[in-house]
Amino acid sequence: IWRGTMTIAFRHDQLLATVARLRTMALEAPLVGTHCAVLPAPDGLSYKATCPYGNKFLLTAASAHEIFSLAPPSGAARPGSLESKALGLTCISLPCAKGTSGRIGDFYERCLGVHTARFPSKVEMWGGPGGCQKIEFFEIDSELPRYTGDHFCIYLADLKTRFEKCRAAGVVWVNPRFLHLDETRTWDECVRYKQFRLKHITDLDGCVLYEQEHEIRMAEHSSYPLPLTTKMQL
Repeated sequence: IWRGTMTIAFRHDQLLATVARLRTMALEAPLVGTHCAVLPAPDGLSYKATCPYGNKFLLTAASAHEIFSLAPPSGAARPGSLESKALGLTCISLPCAKGTSGRIGDFYERCLGVHTARFPSKVEMWGGPGGCQKIEFFEIDSELPRYTGDHFCIYLADLKTRFEKCRAAGVVWVNPRFLHLDETRTWDECVRYKQFRLKHITDLDGCVLYEQEHEIRMAEHSSYPLPLTTKMQL
């Protein structure tokens, strides 16, 4: 189960159609009786949705910039995605312990070269097509939910520098579940698989701040969803 919230942007008409469709599905087999639900968000414009397993989503109406950046004519599409009613993810958020969001941001800047936006109790990392997607860590007072092994994938420019920074920090990691996909420990293996993984976000002294698998790829990876001519934002 994802510990935070995933935000999905739609054109306004598709947002309303999706909400209506989900509400109907939640009342029918096999979803009736599960966690599946859709409720208005506090802003009165978006909707909070929960999948049958308990994952939380925020369904939003896309801004003009998000539509321009994420709609298929922009090149932000993968084979099979042209019929999707959603434009794409605009945010993935995760809860973190009090006092750690700034240091998590430091890690992203230091090891992954990502620009951050800092706030008193959260940090945001922006990138993606048109710079309209973000990763957010927000601080909570309560105990953190247990990590259950999920992961997310990002594409970075200058992957060699990012790999060497992560290797120097001791965070390059091989997931034993996916040895058939990649087994990156060295730069030569990174070139072969066109990606590497990390599992721990660490402080300068190596202290683990957060556990979350990242799959970090170069644009030449076969799953890269944009034209290779697209300027990398992250």
